[in-house]
Amino acid sequence: MNEQPSDSPQNVNRPAAPAGAFGLGLPCPLVLAPLAELTHAPFRMLVRELGGCDLFCTEMLSAAALVRGNPRDSIFLIRDPAETNLVYQLMGAEPAVMGDAAAVLESMGAGWLDLNMGCSAPLIKGRGQGVALMREPDRAGTIAAEVRRRFGGHLSVKIRLGWADETDRLPRFCRTLRAAGVQTLTVHARFQHEKFKGRARWEWLPRIRDWFGGPVVGNGDVFLPADAGRLRQAGGSDGIMIGRGAAIRPWLFRDIAGPPGPAPRPEALLLRLTGLLRHYLPPERHLSRLKIFLYWFKQSLPFGHTLWARVQATATLEQAEERIREFFTQSPEG
Repeated sequence: MNEQPSDSPQNVNRPAAPAGAFGLGLPCPLVLAPLAELTHAPFRMLVRELGGCDLFCTEMLSAAALVRGNPRDSIFLIRDPAETNLVYQLMGAEPAVMGDAAAVLESMGAGWLDLNMGCSAPLIKGRGQGVALMREPDRAGTIAAEVRRRFGGHLSVKIRLGWADETDRLPRFCRTLRAAGVQTLTVHARFQHEKFKGRARWEWLPRIRDWFGGPVVGNGDVFLPADAGRLRQAGGSDGIMIGRGAAIRPWLFRDIAGPPGPAPRPEALLLRLTGLLRHYLPPERHLSRLKIFLYWFKQSLPFGHTLWARVQATATLEQAEERIREFFTQSPEG
């Protein structure tokens, strides 16, 4: 079953209050980060069922592909009607195309839109997209202003710290985005060359919030509830965005939001995900998305690499489910 947003204006789900990060009116919302090939509808619904997450992001969406094709046919735009708190993340470098794509998403009911100016993948940078835009503040500002002109919902941008030898550019970049109408800034607190290596530099967040002059959401290195506590204590963050940590422990939001509880049974969690994959995505995507998820989830399991290797060798989702059941029958605790 592939659910899509309605074209009806009544279904435009905009933030009710302008206060705080993402206009949610919450003191420190918890947000699922956009992750390519992972934050699809089945995974988002799994996290939603486990509880604690306030706002969810789609995968990165190509603005050019949205404008060229029929968005109704895109697997990246599949969502459940219950997903009324969904941020659509756009990737691109051409202001007009980004504006057109923003208008398309708003016509489909999008109330939150995020612009990717932080992806450091070589292919993305080579196209002048993602973090490459941090070297072009004027272009970045023009993109944000054009999207703001075409989109009436809440507008945010996700960035990194930029280039380690060009930190003097960061204040201007933040101010340019704010002047263009950006309402929330999410910061993966690493330089572009670091990818996911080293530690997230949370100490930068208070300065970035001063430069931006609006809500800033911290991202990077939150894998346990204690990490979220340290990020809050570091200051400068009006919200917490979690990516890899949520893929490793999809119940992490629940444990941060309230008293930590027992982890779900991993076999049941994996089989629930396979059921959600069948429900939302076309068959040709089922097995690949399970394997991508398991690459991260195995890190929460003793001998998780063994399970991952067995599933990697499968050719069908049914065979993968059989391997999962066999693994936990042999080792109930994983």
